[in-house]
Amino acid sequence: MRSLMRLSIIAAGLAAAGQASAADMAIKAPPAPPPVVQNWTGFYIGGHIGGGVTDGDLRADYLSPGPPIVFGVNPTVGHTSASGVLGGVQGGFNWQFAPNWVGGVEGDFSWTRMDSTFTTFGTYTSGFPNTTQPTTWMRDLNWLASARARLGFLATPSLLLYGTGGGAWGNFDYSGSFVNTTPGSNNWLSPFSSTRSGYVVGAGAEWMFAPHWLVRGEYLFYHLGGTSQLATNPQFTAFPILFTFGATNINVGRLAVSYKF
Repeated sequence: MRSLMRLSIIAAGLAAAGQASAADMAIKAPPAPPPVVQNWTGFYIGGHIGGGVTDGDLRADYLSPGPPIVFGVNPTVGHTSASGVLGGVQGGFNWQFAPNWVGGVEGDFSWTRMDSTFTTFGTYTSGFPNTTQPTTWMRDLNWLASARARLGFLATPSLLLYGTGGGAWGNFDYSGSFVNTTPGSNNWLSPFSSTRSGYVVGAGAEWMFAPHWLVRGEYLFYHLGGTSQLATNPQFTAFPILFTFGATNINVGRLAVSYKF
């Protein structure tokens, strides 16, 4: 009888110990997954879309060898501005160092159509009755391109705040015209196309929302050099007009998505 009681006590103790061990195992948390390490180093390529605004000064010099042509104020000056959408592609290389800094290089190309026209009216006098005559400039932006350096700081492992700057190019269609309707219809017209160079600076924020995917918002300011063109009229070869298109400033805001290899 005593042996049976001893066996019962031992069995009960073993059962209690097993329940306690199971309870201890139940409350143990599973091991934490390893942290995701964001690696910004590598090549990337992608596309962008946005909008821009252009502005620039204008000038027309009436190069009469004799008494000056009176057309408002000689020379005549003006200003053009335009806005439009743009879209294109970008690609580059990032290098993460130090370890919260990211440097790199990028090239991009944007198609756009930002057309601007400015017309001023004045009085033309050259031996004929005074009449009001228009002088018109047109400056149409067709595309933009740039080659830039980038340098940024990782505010978080997946969020990069950066500045950028470098060389820039833009292609324009230009036209300057002066119409003399007295006598007849005599036009001084100088349509031409030209690619102008300059610089671009800007800043933005880029988010690595997946191991190989980047999305950004950025602002870019372009400053592209001006140009000029001499316009003549076969009937009045002694009276050329020099149309000058000053430097063009372009403000661009855009969103971009890139795939990092």
